[in-house]
Amino acid sequence: MKCAKVLLDAGANANAVDKHNNTPLHFAAYRGRKNCVRLLLEKGAAVTLKNLDNKTPIDVAKLDVVKLLA
Repeated sequence: MKCAKVLLDAGANANAVDKHNNTPLHFAAYRGRKNCVRLLLEKGAAVTLKNLDNKTPIDVAKLDVVKLLA
């Protein structure tokens, strides 16, 4: 989490995508990393971006993270 904060504070793109169009928010939501989800949202991560499976971060989120994304 500290590494993510350092990178985002240095200007890393919170909406960068991998080859499957997953964003950091997709990964954090899927893994249930609430603090990281909060940080990404604070840094402008979009909750509506879809990956190649047509899923948004809320679609892949662990249940306890869904509240943060809704």
